[in-house]
Amino acid sequence: MPLAFSLFRLGKESKVKTTKEVLDHVLSKGDILIVGVAIIGDAIGEIISSTKNISIILQIILGTISVILIAFLSYCYAEFSAETNQTTEETQFAVKTSLNLFIASVIISGICKALTI
Repeated sequence: MPLAFSLFRLGKESKVKTTKEVLDHVLSKGDILIVGVAIIGDAIGEIISSTKNISIILQIILGTISVILIAFLSYCYAEFSAETNQTTEETQFAVKTSLNLFIASVIISGICKALTI
């Protein structure tokens, strides 16, 4: 929802012209990080509450990695969304970091989901 709202607002204001500019603007605010937190939250709930015969050590390791990633995603979201006047370098750093953290959250979530199937 935050991504869709940001895209709608940018389209309405017509401040940016190309698709790359739109994506850079939306991703630089860190909205995709909130989606990553939601994805990991669901996966960690499933791995911890799973009735399958999964090693408790594996559950603890995946749970710990997930919690650390959630903390880092939340911190980066706070940092990126608080920036009002980002330079080009700051924008590119925010976009790359947001995408990399989102991909990491999808990978961890996929591992958790795969173990509970």
